[in-house]
This record gives sequence, C-alpha cells and structure tokens, in this order.
Amino acid sequence: MRGAALALGLLAGPLGAQDFDARGAIYSLNADAWIAQGAPDADGVLAPNPTGARIRLRGTLTGEAEIDGAGFVLDSGTRVDDRPRIGGPAEMRGEVQPDGSVRAERFRDR
Repeated sequence: MRGAALALGLLAGPLGAQDFDARGAIYSLNADAWIAQGAPDADGVLAPNPTGARIRLRGTLTGEAEIDGAGFVLDSGTRVDDRPRIGGPAEMRGEVQPDGSVRAERFRDR
C-alpha cells in the first residue's frame, strides 16, 4: 500500500487498532507485512491471485518499470508512447499474470 492507495486507506484484510496511526491511516509497514504473508483473511485463507485482471497505474515514474514503487514488466509487446522519464508523470496499463507480476501492455508519459 503506497501512494494514493495508502492515502485512501484501501485494504481488504483483518486489521487491529495497532495497524492505524492517530489520523486513521494504515501503517505502511504493517500493510507490507500483511501483503507479504499472502494477504490472509481473518480465517487465514490467502487472497487469490487475480490472474487476468486489468491494471492501470498513474503516478510518478520511480524506476525504469516502476510507478510510485509498484513494479511491472516491459517487454517487446508493450506499446510505449512518449517514454516517461524517472521522476516524471507516467501511466501504465497492463494485466496480472499467473505468477502475480503485471505485464505492461501500454506505457506512456502523462
């Protein structure tokens, strides 16, 4: 949970009072640990991989294939328009792969 996702408090897992700061924002460290554990629900059932889900990220390019810290895969099938620069605005549209990675179908400067 980073960037806008953290600010909006989007999280679908069991949390306790210790997981929130005084403003009600989710502590990123606890959210990262929960996700690393497979995002289990209250019964310990791991979240399913959303293979085939469509993803669109908009934000700041923080690495060659990373927007606001969220990585994705660029390959020869990725349509690249006006390649964004690191530190600048970017948009990526892609699809979740069976291994949980996101393959970019379109990548562009915003």
